[in-house]
Amino acid sequence: MPDHPWVNERDGADVRVAMTVCDSSGLPGIRLEVDSISESRPDGELSFRAQAGEIAADFNVGADVTEAIELTANRGLASVGYQLGGKGFVLTPEQLAKLNSVKVRSADIVRSLVSARDLTQTSRGLLAINVSGCALPKLENELPAIFQVLRNRVDPERRENPRASYRERWWGYGEARLPYRPGLKGLRCPICTPITAKHRTFMFVPSDAICDSSTVMVAMDTGWALGVLSSRIHTAWALRSGGRMGVGNDPRYLKKMCFDTFPFPAKKEGSLNVIGERIDAHRKQQQAAFPELTITGMYNVLEKLRSGEALTAKDKVIHEQGLVSVLKKLHDDLDAAVFDAYGWPHDLSDEQILESLVALNAERAAEERRGLIRWLRPEFQNPTGAKAATQAKLTTTEEPDDSTVATPAIATAWPKKLAEQIAAVRDLLTKGAAEWTKAEGAAAFKGANKADVEEVLDSLAALGILAAYDSRGTRRWKSTRAAA
Repeated sequence: MPDHPWVNERDGADVRVAMTVCDSSGLPGIRLEVDSISESRPDGELSFRAQAGEIAADFNVGADVTEAIELTANRGLASVGYQLGGKGFVLTPEQLAKLNSVKVRSADIVRSLVSARDLTQTSRGLLAINVSGCALPKLENELPAIFQVLRNRVDPERRENPRASYRERWWGYGEARLPYRPGLKGLRCPICTPITAKHRTFMFVPSDAICDSSTVMVAMDTGWALGVLSSRIHTAWALRSGGRMGVGNDPRYLKKMCFDTFPFPAKKEGSLNVIGERIDAHRKQQQAAFPELTITGMYNVLEKLRSGEALTAKDKVIHEQGLVSVLKKLHDDLDAAVFDAYGWPHDLSDEQILESLVALNAERAAEERRGLIRWLRPEFQNPTGAKAATQAKLTTTEEPDDSTVATPAIATAWPKKLAEQIAAVRDLLTKGAAEWTKAEGAAAFKGANKADVEEVLDSLAALGILAAYDSRGTRRWKSTRAAA
């Protein structure tokens, strides 16, 4: 039971728990999911949906997204937002006006603040002081008004912080995300999403905005990127690979699992760019016309339109203000365009989408080991155009040098005999200095399945040729020595 409500009105309990029973039989497991909760009893009477099969590390049956690995192509493009480390950095427009300083109002010093609440509800118009890269003497001499605000509002709070870096650099953000910042340079409008939210939405934000640690920032500014991230395909991936939080059981967007592992479509042409831009513009236009209109409200109504559920009087107001039927049509067009970009049928179920993405992640990982990296922003991620090391072509029957061997093309045939299978896996991992999950191993051979590859990997580990270890709940194998 990966996600079980535990409610007891008498004792005041209202939490969610996971419960597990283990045995060593090797038989398929049973995953129970709450189907309904009866309100006729104080503690609630539950009915369940049962699903049998191999249970993955994330307590799911079916596509095992825990085996997906982080892709080089996505590197450096996503980060959790800035962790300010103190409420004293935040200003209202009225507080800023009182400072009465031209330098203070510079976009480099005071910027608009974006939080998850601002994204899902309505913007509060708050601002944040940003002097993380400034030396204290310069701050004191050149920006005395800002220095005084931070000294009075931030320093007292930071003095009590157990982390020495917070106490010593009290005027700077707790986490300024310095390694990520170069990716934001030159972007007209990076993408942002709430970490925790009922609906997974992405939107463009001003290039100089301070997105706080309740958000994830994405250093891409094209309608194509926003469209792929906003699609049903990416939403299915994020819901399965991310987490859940709170009694409301709201999905969480965990950057490493949801973005860094996600295989984007190779095709960047077509209508995706236009549709992504239109979705963002439509929402912003309707919110500007109706200041009380929220993203959460619009997508609550959108879900009801999709399910056929009747709209309440309040829903009908939101439907008219947000032109939600228009928004639904835009999302339907977007999903169709993203399916086309992947070259997949439009009628795939969510489980089929996940299976396809897990396979594509393994395929991309194998490509990257051979030197083919499908950079999402090559002008930033690989500005010199340098090529990664690739597999050397073997044109003789002599034993190749260890340094020239890497994971083979996916078309490599999976041997029929067990001894040949063991030799094939051994040679690739010991000579290629690579490491595998069972999904990556299956992707390296045509006709192989994960169960067979896992059995071979475990056999080699038992012989001491490979080392097995767990990383983020995923079993991995790597060489312990060079091949003889």
